[in-house]
Formats: sequence, structure tokens, C-alpha cells
Amino acid sequence: MSRERLYWEVTDNGFLFRFRDLSSDLTEWGRADLDPSDSLAVQMLEQLTSEGRGHYVDNGVLIPHEMVADLDEEERTILGLPEPFPFDVEIKSSGTLDAPDFRYLLLFMNGKDQPFVNPARQGAYLRVGADQEYLLTGDLFRLIESVERFNARAGSIPRAAPERLLRFAEIAGLARNVGATLDHYLNSQSVVTPERVSVRLRSLPDGSLEVDPIFCEEVPGKDEGSEVRPLLSQEAEADFLKKFDALRNVRDVYPLQDGVKVVLGERQKEALRRVKACRRLTGAEKEAFLRAPQEFLDPELIDLDHLDHFSDRVVEIGVYRPRFFPFLSATGESWFPEGGVIVETAGGSKGVYVSPEEVPALKERVQEALSSGKTEIRWKEEVLPVSADLTEALKELDIAYKTVKDSSVESLARARTVTRKILIIKDNFEELVYKCEEKPRSVEIGRLPKYLKPEVRLLEHQYEGIKWLQNAWVCGRRGALLADDMGLGKTLQALVFMAWIRELMDEEFIEKRPMLVVVPQVLLTNWAEEYTRYLKPEVFGPPLILHGDVLRRLRYDGGESEGEEPGTYIRKKRLNVEYVKKRRLVITTYETVRDYQVSLGQVDWGVMVLDEAQKIKNPTALVTMAAKAMKYEFGICLTGTPVENSWIDLWSILDFAIPGHLEPLTDFARKYHYPLKKQGTDVEALGRELKERVAPYFLRRTKEENLKGLPEKKVMYYRVPMPDCQLRRYMECVTQARRTLPDPQGGGSGRHILRAIQLLYEISLHPDLPCLNEASLASQPAGVFISASAKLLKTFEILDDVRRVGDKAVIFLRSRKLQRLLQRAIYERYGLKTAIVNGETLGEVRKRLVDEFQAKPGFNVIIMSPDAAGVGLNVVAANHVIHLSRPWNPAKEDQATDRVYRIGQKKTVFVHIPLAVHPLFEGGSFDEKLDRLLSRKRQLSTTVLLPPQVEEWEKLSLAEDVIACDAGEPEEGSFLTLRDVDEAAPTIFEMIVAALFRKMGYVAEPTPTHDRGADVVAVVGESGGARGMLIQCKHVKRPGEAVGPAAVREIAAARGIYELLHGCTFNLAVVTNAYGFTRSAVELADANGVTLVAREKLAVWLRDYPVEHAEVWFSIHGGGNLVP
Repeated sequence: MSRERLYWEVTDNGFLFRFRDLSSDLTEWGRADLDPSDSLAVQMLEQLTSEGRGHYVDNGVLIPHEMVADLDEEERTILGLPEPFPFDVEIKSSGTLDAPDFRYLLLFMNGKDQPFVNPARQGAYLRVGADQEYLLTGDLFRLIESVERFNARAGSIPRAAPERLLRFAEIAGLARNVGATLDHYLNSQSVVTPERVSVRLRSLPDGSLEVDPIFCEEVPGKDEGSEVRPLLSQEAEADFLKKFDALRNVRDVYPLQDGVKVVLGERQKEALRRVKACRRLTGAEKEAFLRAPQEFLDPELIDLDHLDHFSDRVVEIGVYRPRFFPFLSATGESWFPEGGVIVETAGGSKGVYVSPEEVPALKERVQEALSSGKTEIRWKEEVLPVSADLTEALKELDIAYKTVKDSSVESLARARTVTRKILIIKDNFEELVYKCEEKPRSVEIGRLPKYLKPEVRLLEHQYEGIKWLQNAWVCGRRGALLADDMGLGKTLQALVFMAWIRELMDEEFIEKRPMLVVVPQVLLTNWAEEYTRYLKPEVFGPPLILHGDVLRRLRYDGGESEGEEPGTYIRKKRLNVEYVKKRRLVITTYETVRDYQVSLGQVDWGVMVLDEAQKIKNPTALVTMAAKAMKYEFGICLTGTPVENSWIDLWSILDFAIPGHLEPLTDFARKYHYPLKKQGTDVEALGRELKERVAPYFLRRTKEENLKGLPEKKVMYYRVPMPDCQLRRYMECVTQARRTLPDPQGGGSGRHILRAIQLLYEISLHPDLPCLNEASLASQPAGVFISASAKLLKTFEILDDVRRVGDKAVIFLRSRKLQRLLQRAIYERYGLKTAIVNGETLGEVRKRLVDEFQAKPGFNVIIMSPDAAGVGLNVVAANHVIHLSRPWNPAKEDQATDRVYRIGQKKTVFVHIPLAVHPLFEGGSFDEKLDRLLSRKRQLSTTVLLPPQVEEWEKLSLAEDVIACDAGEPEEGSFLTLRDVDEAAPTIFEMIVAALFRKMGYVAEPTPTHDRGADVVAVVGESGGARGMLIQCKHVKRPGEAVGPAAVREIAAARGIYELLHGCTFNLAVVTNAYGFTRSAVELADANGVTLVAREKLAVWLRDYPVEHAEVWFSIHGGGNLVP
């Protein structure tokens, strides 16, 4: 595909983007002679390479197929890539799975129950005709790749190899995710891939002991929690044991009764080998086994009840089953639990199992109860409390499950590991089942360790912090929470304390034990460097950085089972524990502790440090449970934000540091969490009470109060009147939100208001953000683009001043689209190439970009996402911070500022916060109301530890206040024009067409991504007599381009499935902003009865059925009742 200077071609390795008359240096995107579309595409490629999603080749950039498959719509459009494949895929079998010539047959369907003839695929690129090309995206791409990989290797895979069945399980799972159809034979296959192996002990008449291997699955229990039961029926189990005993070696596959095939990975086979070695025991061996079965059977492979070598908090080695409480959001893990969740009953005395499929139904029941004023419902013979919190949390769980269904194969692989063995702990959720009593020690505090380097000079607050940690240890506490502001040296204080403990070990006052530091991955190098900087090397010797290659070397058998391809489901999570025990200092990540908890849980840690301890703020998350399962004598939590979202965060962190010293989680929530949701609660008094309770275990100092010598920080707010165009869009949004507010009794008002919040948030940044595509905005001169936004006008005034004095500035901004547009405006205004650092930027690239920014003399600017600035960045070369967009959590905003305002800063720091204001409503604009809310949350967070996260009810209240401001109807001229259509994103164009059909009297909705050829469904009339229109929307960037026949083929193919779904007759249309269609498209449309609507007719529609911008903004996209 070619454009003016940028073109791409498909290779085996990916999409290769090349440039005519342009070197491969992507920083040349700012050249004045570049076409705006090409310039934006080159800028996009530069960002993708910086994020590790592409790399340079000779005179071009290669984006691998797997990366192209995951690009979003904006990125695909900018790069000029084809649209996603909209039709169905069928998979048929050729022979049986164990046949040497077995293959999967892939059929790309054309929407008319017929496959495309001779489709040509190369990676993520698919061509199904001379003029029809598509992208294979997401899991559809991964499904096709998995099928093709198997077919390519099928001839070399032995007939009986388990890989055949394992690949089938993977393909079947991906096919379910994308709705692909499997033929009858493939659907009939019954393949069991057990994850758990347990044992059953039987005493035989001769006095011997027989150890039976049992395959298990976990299911909901009759009462609380869950229970484990055999995976096979009694007959199949007996059949398996018979074959297990008859064969000398463990097999990969055991064919059993009723056609069931049990397929074993290396992990399960190793477990069975252990069982086979002690299948029947007598005499002394029998007694030894009963005393210590772990000496015979590896507890990481086989379920055992003897747990003496783990922490006393561990109750069993089992399967993670996340608990769910109405006051908690979804865990935030990268997967949803396969089996479901446990919802607490009224009173919190027990739990009820809810499968993912049942969440929507339960959510509906709860909403019905709320509408009728009920406080409880009956579900599965149990009574559940009804609350708005429960409704919201169920909604999040529903979204989480759907997200996993749409996720990548890597995410699915992670989901499969849910059934891996983990350490189940006494969790303190409903009752205090685990509490550590204080056991005082007799040691003098205040002494600094001899291992502290002599050149290190501690600040006063750091010395006091070390003494405080020493005192907590001497008092016999299990741990402590050091919650100093970011930049006060928490790492240094923890290292000095650890060196002090090591000195006590050397003096044989206490037993010598290794120490464990757990950090986010981006801080691994930082901790190693800080250790070398502050402490003498002999204190711990070289630290063991348990990550990457080192981790792989310490895994048994390299970590992945022999014969398995990288990235498949079967993995071994076992470490060489004895080697780890011999090291004095181990530094690793939260993910490693989660994945290797059974191994690391066998180590007696003298001190365990959790840096950025907010990582364990969710008490039900797997990473939290794993950290609490470790066997540590003293635990230190380090975090500058001990409360990010709710006081539950603090409970969870303290449950690691001082387990059992607060009430159980459910009681704590009733006392401290729920009252915050009620009007009239004295939140300050409640916060003071909680703060006093945790004071002995919690130390927090601020930079302003404790860091002498740090330069001044000046926070400056600018109330900037919105320019006319921004004010008009703002009021259109407010008016439309008020005009179309649904009846609260009918539901949906909350979703509607939250949509209004998002629109007001974007419009307050720039009026064209919600409606114009990035290419249109990028083509505007910088002066025009800037002058439309109050906040951008002030931002560039500030940057002018920063440049004049030769300082550096950091701009915090979340929108990736606006990041790139701002980057272009800065280049045009100052000739300055500005780096962008966001959450997608690789760690090493992030550090390089920051280092380059700081090293450049004089004026410089860097754009950062506040999310990317959370940990691991030091930007003290800058002394100006501009918060262009505001997070809903002031703690995150403060974290971002603290990347500049911290130890090492030599200049006065200026924090700039521009606010877009309405000239007629003093203090009533969205920005001003949000600022007051954030300030209030920040103040209460500081004084009484109130959670800083803005709650949804607070967002709703804020939006209702803004919507209540009435300045009359918007001015004339706010209706959509052809120019607006040309400048819209493809998705917005679909919303515009749907709005036009609604004006014509139809009920119309855009369809979701997998649309089977139709972009808009429009129906008029009642059931039985309904008729409708199916519309394919083709938005072109250059209206002079004629639309080809592919669009006609797609909409013609869609008719059958939509008529079947809706039970009505549909007419067909293709609507475009192009001037016309090709001759072949016209001929094909005539033959299929498809109406073609080109630019001239579209202009008539816009005149006869005027549509306001705001009507489009509030359109539903694939969220109504018309789409499949």
C-alpha cells in the first residue's frame, strides 16, 4: 500500500514501513515538506519503536505481525492499514487428531455461509479478493497462528504425542473466544488436562499402605469456600489406576472409558513418578511416610497436608480461589478466575459461589432489588446483602470476565496458571485467625551499623526513621509501615536497618537468615545501585537479583517442560531453594514472589521488605496472598501512598506488617469503609480515630516538614476563560446531557452522566478531542490548534517563560492522542523534539529518554503520563511541572510532581495547573469543580488518611452540579457539516450515520467491531411488521478517492445473519463521505439491491436531518439491543 511518501509492504516478519525521499530517522516527522498524513504516520512509528512494538531496519521500520494485530483503531487509521476482518471463521478437521496426516482446515467465511476462495494470508494480513484486504486482529490472529503452527509441524509430531491434544485444547479455547465454529468431530473431542494431583492413602489387609494418585478439580463447597473432588468418575479412575500400575513408566496420554483422554504435562508426569516410587509401603518406610510425606512427595507437585516448612500463616497448598466482597473492585490481576468468585452473604458469615457466567444474572437481580427498595435477595439458598457497592463491583467483575474472553493467548496462559499450587493462608477476612503477638527483644537502638559507608551522611529524619524501625523490631513487632513522602529516602532507611540486623546476626545475637526485598520490576536496578552506594559490600555480598536470566538458571529444567514450545501452558514454577537460602540478600519482583511462592515460602527470611507496598493493597489479589505467605521474622512496608483508593488498602498493607492488630476485614469495612459512602458521616472524626489506632505501626513524614534544604515548591493555579469555540462545545455537551438524561427509574442515568463526565474532561482539554480524528487535528497549524484550548494557551505561555530562563519542564498528560498532538505543537513552536514517556514505553527506553532529556543543556520539555511516573523515575533536572490533565486521585498527581520535587533538586519547583473556566459561572466549570474536589480529597488524605481516590458517587455528584448550570441553548451553527464528517474518526462517522437514521425515524445503533459486514443497524416498526436498513460506512481521508466494491460485498453478506437475528427484512446501503464509487462497485450494488449514498446525498441528509455534535457524542456504540 502506498501513500505520498510513506508506504508499507507485508513481509514474513511483519509490516515494513518505508519512506520515499526520507531517511529511516523517524525524528524527521517534523519536516515542513511532508504531507500531514505521512508526518503523523512517521510520528506514530517513532512512538511504536520507543515502546518496543517495532524496530528499525534498512530505510524503514518493521512492526511485527503480533504487534500489528494489537494496534487500536486510531493507530491503524494513522498508518493506513486495512480494517479488521468482519466475518466468521470456521475450523474443520481432516482426519482424526492422532492420524499422521491430520490437519486443521481454516475457512474464512464470506457472510453467506460460503468460504472465500483462495484467501491469501501473510501474518496479520489477509487478502480474500482482488480488492478486499483485511487485518486479523487480537485473538483471531492468535487462533490462525496457532492452527498454522500446528499444521506446519503436524507431520513431525508423533501420532501419540500429547502435543497434538495440548494444541487442540489451545485452539479450541481461542476459537471459543472469537466465536469461531468447530466442526462436529472437533466439538466431540473430550480431552482432560488435569492441573492438580493429590494422593489417597489406603490401608491394605496385610498392613501395608497404598498411595493412590488422584486427579482433582476444585468446585464450590456446600458451605463456605470450595472443596476439591476427583476429576474422574469412579469407573474412569479405576481404569486409570489399572493402566498406571500395568505400565512401568508414566505415559503422556491415558485413553480411558467413554473416549476420555487424560493428557499429562511434565509437571503432572513428575508427580506420578514420585507416587509410583512409593506406591506401596510397609514397615519403617510406611511410618516414615506418615510422619513426613514431603520427604517422599514434592509438595509443589502433589497436595499434602504437612506444612511444617512454611510460615505458620500457611494452612495448605491449594488452588487460589479469590474471595469477593462488595467493598472491593476486581483484583486487578491479568486474568479472571476460571471457576468464579465467592460473594459474601449477609452478615459475612459465609460465601456463595458465583461463576463468571452467572455474574450478569446476579447483577440484574441486585439492580431489580435496589429499584424496589429491597435490602437483601436470596441466591442459591443464601441471603445476600443488596447495595450500590455490590452492583458496581459485579459490573467490574462482568467487565473483567469479558476482558479475559477477549484477551491474548498470553493472558489465557496466565489464566490457566490459576490452578497452579499456591500457599493458602489464614486471611483474617471474616475473623481473626492469624495474629502475631509482640515478643520484645533486649537490644540498644540508635546505633548505626558498621557496614554503613563513612561518606554517607544521614539526614535527621532518616536517622529518626531508622531508630523507629529498630524500636519496632526491639518491641517484638512483626513489622512496620514506613510511609514517608516520595523522595525522603525510604530505601536508604530500609537498607541501614537491614545492615543493623545483619550486624546482630554476625554477633550471633540472632540466627543468621537471608533477607528478601520485593520491588516493582522497574526498581530492581535502583535497589542494587542504592545498596552499592550506601553499604559496604561485605555486609551482604553480591545481591541475588532473582529476575530474568538468573531466575531462569535457578528454575528446575529451565522452567519450561521438555518438548513444549515457549509460551504454552505447561510450566514449572520451582526454584533451587537451597541455593537461594545461601545468599544473604535477594532482590526480586512481586510477580516472581507470586509465581514462585511455594519455593520462596520455604525460606526463613530475617527481614522482608516490600517496596511500593501499595502493590498489596487489594487483600484478595494473588500477589497479596503470596507476599503474606512468606516466612519472615520482620516485614517492612515502604510506600508514599499507603491509601490510594480506600482504607481497605491500609488494612491490607498492615495485615502484612502487623497481622491481626486490626479487626477482620469485613468488620473493618463496616466500621471504616461503608460510613464514607453515607451522607452525614463525620469523615474527619472517623479518620482521626483510625489514624490514632495505627500510629504505633505507621510512620509518615512529608518533605515540607522534614526535608531541610529542599528548595521551595510553588503551586500556581491559572483560571483561563475558554475561547469561544471551546465554550460552545462545552455548553453543547452540558445542554445535551441535561436534555437526554434518562429517567432514573428506568436505569442508565448513572452511565449517561459518567459519559458526560468523560466528554467534559476531554472538551476542557481541547474542544475537538471527542470528535475529530488525529490526522485532522495534526494538520492544523500549531497556533490554530493551541488557540482553541484555554489550557493549551496557558501551557504555551508557561513554556515561553520556561524557555526564556533556560529551564526544563515536564508536562503530565494521559491522552496518548493529545500527547502526540502536543509533541507536534511544541516542535512547530520551538523546534524542539520532545520525548513521550507513557505506560507502554519500555523500562530501558524510559530511562534513556529521561536521561537524554536531563542531559541536554538549557530549555527542554518532556511529556509524561502520570501513570508512567508512579515509580522508578527521577527528573530533578526539570523544575517546572505542568499538570495539563488531572487524575481522579490527587495522590497520583502528587507522585508525578515528586519525580521533580525530591532530594537532588537544586532549584525552586513551579507546579502549574491551568483550569478552563466558564466566563459566566464563577467557580462552576468542570475544571474548577474537579480542582476543589481533588483539593478536599488531598487535605483529608494528609490530615486523617482519608482515601484520596475520587469515588464514583463523587463523580456523579460533580457532573450533576456541572449539568445544572444552564446558559440556554447552544448557538446556531453547532450542527454537523461535511467538513466535520471528513475530519471525524471512522467510529465517529458510524455514530453520525446512526444519528442521521434516528432523525429519519429509525431506532439505530452502530455495531461492535466484529460486525459481520454491517456498521449500523436501523429498524422501524413493531415486531412482526418491522423493517430496517443495514448500513456499511466507508469513511475516507481523501474524499476524491472512489469507494470500491468491497464495501458492497460486505453489506450484502451481512443481510442473512441480521435478518435471522431480528426477524425482519433489511434493505442495504453503503454510506460514504467520498464523492463516488467505482464502476465495479456500482454494478455490484445494482445486482444486489444495495443503495449507494455518496458525498452529495450525504450533504442533503445533513441539511434535511441536522445533527448536533453532542447528539453524536452521546450515541451508543454496540451497547443497545439491536446488535448481535
